[in-house]
Amino acid sequence: MWRWRRNSLTFRLTGTLMIALALLFLASAMVQLGMQDRYARGSTAINGQAMAETLFGALHTTMLANDRGALAASMKAIAANSPHVRLRIFNK
Repeated sequence: MWRWRRNSLTFRLTGTLMIALALLFLASAMVQLGMQDRYARGSTAINGQAMAETLFGALHTTMLANDRGALAASMKAIAANSPHVRLRIFNK
């Protein structure tokens, strides 16, 4: 039976190759995680901006008309359908 020896060429080449591949996989995983994080943050910002513009457009007319009943009803409907959305309306 053949034994692995630390000084053998096979052991040194295999060990070096395994270490190089492990470092390559680690580096590619770090790059992939960075890219996923950047994409998630960017898409969250874009979706948040789109949601804000949609809500502003939906509530703008009732705010200009000073129709508090319709505004309150719209806010309740939005809160019921999207519990993670918080609305705040400020006076001038």
